[in-house]
Amino acid sequence: ASGKTVIAEIVIAMALKEKKKAIYLAPMKSLIEEKKDDWLKLFKGKRISILTGDYQLSEKQKKELNEAHIIVMTNEMLNSRATKFKSENNRWLLDVGILVVDEIHLISSEGRGDKLENAIITFAQINPVARVVFLSATLNKLDNLKKWVTTLTGRKTIVVESDYRPCKLNVHYV
Repeated sequence: ASGKTVIAEIVIAMALKEKKKAIYLAPMKSLIEEKKDDWLKLFKGKRISILTGDYQLSEKQKKELNEAHIIVMTNEMLNSRATKFKSENNRWLLDVGILVVDEIHLISSEGRGDKLENAIITFAQINPVARVVFLSATLNKLDNLKKWVTTLTGRKTIVVESDYRPCKLNVHYV
């Protein structure tokens, strides 16, 4: 309830207006399916594809990714598809105008963070002109992340911070 989804939807809409694909990364399949269901209503007439670990990358799936306007996937799936860019002929990655990474604070998590970091680095090498938007309600060390993204993309990085809370946080000890 911090407004991250609204920001994602705005930048996705901007990419679609520019006739570019959008990738939305989320850490959990349930969140991915929820976004797909919501966005099928919001982005009427746009093709949305899901890519999670339990989907086989069949010829049908490859065709769907090529035709999709929005691709909602796990961090690990972007890592895999970007790493196998040439061998799988994942040319659809070149058509992406925006990569939205939700829950970017997971980049520092043990066991998954390295895959997310590699996914972002490899994607940026494949598609250096795509915009990258990181979302998190619990991120610290923003200066380090800003320097890393600027070095990675070679472009100016803008950090938007807010301490706004849509609901008051109450902490109780029992």
